[in-house]
Amino acid sequence: MTDAPFDMPGADASFEERGGWVIRRLMDDLGLTPEQAAGIVGNLGGESGMKAINERVPMVSGSRGGFGWAQWTGPRRVTFEQWCEQHSLDQRSDEANYGFLLYELRG
Repeated sequence: MTDAPFDMPGADASFEERGGWVIRRLMDDLGLTPEQAAGIVGNLGGESGMKAINERVPMVSGSRGGFGWAQWTGPRRVTFEQWCEQHSLDQRSDEANYGFLLYELRG
């Protein structure tokens, strides 16, 4: 992430406020165009409303389902959990979800 403080609007803010913040940060952190960053945020909105929630009805019966902004599932969920632990971040936090999103996008 950039050296900028993590000052994303909180859970009480609107999706537009939160999403706008993520769009701007993705543009700064990854050099994306506004359209590219908005596409990612739109997808996250469809997956979870950009909230760290657990998949309500897992597609794979008996599994833990997806978790987080991107509904990380299976091995990706495990990697997300490990990444959060390595960075001492609560997996429900916006900072963890944004940080892991960057980690994945940077590949």
